[in-house]
Amino acid sequence: MKHLLKTALVIAAAGGGLFASGAAFAFPEPYCVRGYSNGVEPITLVNIDGINNVTPAPIGGTADEDFTATIGQLAPGGNYPVTLQGNSDGNFKNVYAVYIDWDHSGTWEAAESYFIGAITNSTGTDGKSVSGVIAVPAGATLGQTRMRVSKQYTSVAAPTLVDVAACGTTGFGQSEDYTINVDPNAPVPPSLTKSFAPTNGPVGSNSTLTLAIGNSNAAAITLSSAFTDTFPAGLVVATPGNASTTCTGTLTAADGSGSVSLASGASIPVGGCSITVSVTSAAAGIYVNSIAAGSLATSAGNGPAVSATYQATQAGVVNYSVGFETPTFVVGNLGTQGGWGVTGTAADWKVATTNPAVGTQELRATWATAGSGTNAAISPTQAQGTTAYSIASAKLSITPNATGTEFDFAPQDPGAGSVITRVRFLRPTAGVNKIQVLDPNGGGPGVAGYIDTGSFWTGGAYFDVKVIANRSAQTYQVCINGSSIFTGPGFAKNITNVALVATKGAGTNGNILDADEVVIDNSNIGTCNGIAPPHTVTPSVGTPSGSISPNTPQTVADGATTAFTLTANAGFHIDTVGGTCGGNLAGNIYTTNAVTADCTVIANFAADVVTHTVTPSVGTPSGSISPS
Repeated sequence: MKHLLKTALVIAAAGGGLFASGAAFAFPEPYCVRGYSNGVEPITLVNIDGINNVTPAPIGGTADEDFTATIGQLAPGGNYPVTLQGNSDGNFKNVYAVYIDWDHSGTWEAAESYFIGAITNSTGTDGKSVSGVIAVPAGATLGQTRMRVSKQYTSVAAPTLVDVAACGTTGFGQSEDYTINVDPNAPVPPSLTKSFAPTNGPVGSNSTLTLAIGNSNAAAITLSSAFTDTFPAGLVVATPGNASTTCTGTLTAADGSGSVSLASGASIPVGGCSITVSVTSAAAGIYVNSIAAGSLATSAGNGPAVSATYQATQAGVVNYSVGFETPTFVVGNLGTQGGWGVTGTAADWKVATTNPAVGTQELRATWATAGSGTNAAISPTQAQGTTAYSIASAKLSITPNATGTEFDFAPQDPGAGSVITRVRFLRPTAGVNKIQVLDPNGGGPGVAGYIDTGSFWTGGAYFDVKVIANRSAQTYQVCINGSSIFTGPGFAKNITNVALVATKGAGTNGNILDADEVVIDNSNIGTCNGIAPPHTVTPSVGTPSGSISPNTPQTVADGATTAFTLTANAGFHIDTVGGTCGGNLAGNIYTTNAVTADCTVIANFAADVVTHTVTPSVGTPSGSISPS
């Protein structure tokens, strides 16, 4: 009942316009007033560099609170994490936004507006929060300016910035105003990224986890508390873990443990540093490794929330491949040969020797008289894999008798009770051989019909068709003869059997479909040609006083290595080589490990140690000097 009431009140209040500045009030002049006509539901936490304001949670109070005496220090070009909390007054959705007047114009333009996110059903004190990053423009006007944090109830399923206003009067929520001092000398919080290389691999294999901490300040910063990355259950430090860091401090990552930690007080040098550790998993699965905002706490502020995903894939999943050859298949009705099934008229599907693509036999669909409805030949259902991609392919040859030809290649996910899609080969008019797929905007497989891919097939000749399902994204790609012709959202994500479908109709008698080399595959390579795509190796110099050559990103084939020449300036020497590629330094040549994902090579140089000779002696006698 309250939810319905809230919706009605919000709709009724939506006609309220903006309030103009005037002499009748001092705050928040010269900025617009923010009001909540149906009730104040408070913001309880605003945390951004220099501001950590906790306020009472009970419903009610001031709609537009004045905290302008609280000042945050932000530097032009810096990225600052922000965390917000609030009371939603029950199981309702609140959206949050931050507005900062970078140009001191007295208003908030679109480029000065930041959508942070939504929180549902929070008391404001239960720890539920929403986080984002405020990117300060490099050209932001220096000095003090206004920041407004706005919170607003909404019933919108997927809210955006338009659902939480900086100005005007709406139903439920609260806003808080603060002062931001834009100062080029303000400390900049560290950046943080994390990645796995490779991003997936067989159960029991290793992946290198890299945590890269950036420091854009003019001096080193220190950890104000231990920085710990706790892995999801089932993901552990490998044995050996080979944990290392280019940061200055104590690193802990015990073999077989579920975390890696850099001790409080560790130093993050200018330009940043990294932590690397080998991890592994004993069970197949998708492991999402997340670090909450503020977990990286330093003398310059806190780092943002980051996340990376590793997938351990099941070894030994049998791939299915059939060429309809003897002894499993004999010439005649397909029936239940080789575990295949047939719907409709069994005699329409035969194992034949008329037109094989490979070997001596193929599967042929044809019928002598016109009819109606569909017939299908359905492959045996296979074990579901956990690799990144699930793939179905076949060699098809279609010989049309007239217009109206309709044959479908349908990779299926019986576990989900759905198809991935249907790739349809039809001939709507003489000489026009279209390829279509199920409309991805339909309410279900075939509900909204088929759409054109813009590609065509050639009658009477074999061509290769492949459907690649991306398991994590639930998308798919259609390839014809090794080239992609369509990508889109799939109705399901795991291919465990394939249906070859023939549609009957007036004039379709005599149409022929030959199918051969039907394959169901599980792979971590999701390309039309089956070849892993190349990767980019990006070189850079970390600590200066030297160079790396080549100094531009290099394209490297999957599994290959590449080398870089490091040259120190006079008075300096090569110190360490970091980054995410891994590798070995021999002299001044650094050769990467086998490259299986995009990665980086970072050359670090250090000043030479210069020594001098101090010669002691005795001038006036009757004494000694030691050492002599």
